[in-house]
Amino acid sequence: MQGEGLAALSTTVSAVEVPPERIAPFDRIVMTDEKFLSIMGIGVNRPGPHGALTPVPAAAIPAAARNYLFGDHDSFRMWPNSNRPQKVAYYTYTGGERLPTIGTTLSDADPAKVSHPLIVLVDRPLSSFNPSAVDTFITNGHLIFTDAERLRRLVHAYGLDSAVTSVDSAVGTLLDSAQTYAQQAWMAALATILAGLSVAVAAVQAAHTWAGRNQRRIFARRSAGHSYRRVAAGPLLGEAAFIAVAGTLAAAFAVARFKLPFGWALAVSCAVAPVYAAGAVLAYRSAARRAFCRALRRKA
Repeated sequence: MQGEGLAALSTTVSAVEVPPERIAPFDRIVMTDEKFLSIMGIGVNRPGPHGALTPVPAAAIPAAARNYLFGDHDSFRMWPNSNRPQKVAYYTYTGGERLPTIGTTLSDADPAKVSHPLIVLVDRPLSSFNPSAVDTFITNGHLIFTDAERLRRLVHAYGLDSAVTSVDSAVGTLLDSAQTYAQQAWMAALATILAGLSVAVAAVQAAHTWAGRNQRRIFARRSAGHSYRRVAAGPLLGEAAFIAVAGTLAAAFAVARFKLPFGWALAVSCAVAPVYAAGAVLAYRSAARRAFCRALRRKA
């Protein structure tokens, strides 16, 4: 069946079997193949629509991960004769979203998502793994097939009808999930733009309110030779403190509520802060200039 190009593997080792703290800096172990990654739009050593895999040196693999993958387990033998397969490579995931994988069981094709996994990329999983491991993967929904009708014909051709209870469609739902991730990415980008516009409007309103209340002071300081930036230095420091506190709280909320990686949340906050600061400087300078001009016209 592997030769038919139908099989695709994705299995995530549970946190109970291998606790994340034992494989730091990785959070989970994921075993997969290029077929599944292609379905999910993830490139190997090249950018994909939903991210890419980057190589991890073998020396960087934590001991607990090595023991799970290649140790001698009494209840479960993963590789034939406990030998490591010839074509296996280690990667981690880089992308704007968490990596979609199949969790402990397929569960209606609802993929699990991990942030910084250790990915074991296996070539030809049907022939690489021990037959008992392949049976387990198929039973739990970790080994899926991309064409249900062709699979049924192969099952019938090999006389396996009596051994197969049903052939259920899962890949369609996984593809829908991949499309949903793309839509979520666009929605997140749109939400970021709208949030940026809202913040910009708030900064402009704050600048005009400050200028209206401090017109005389602005006129006096500007007449004394102070630059507009120096005139607005006080409220600008307040704006800087506000965006620092607001950005930190927003990042903490995103991590706690939506389980986003802290690095991503912090990166977004750090990207928004200088944009907001630049916009605030322009808004306050413009408001101070207009207030000075209004006061000058009145004096004239």
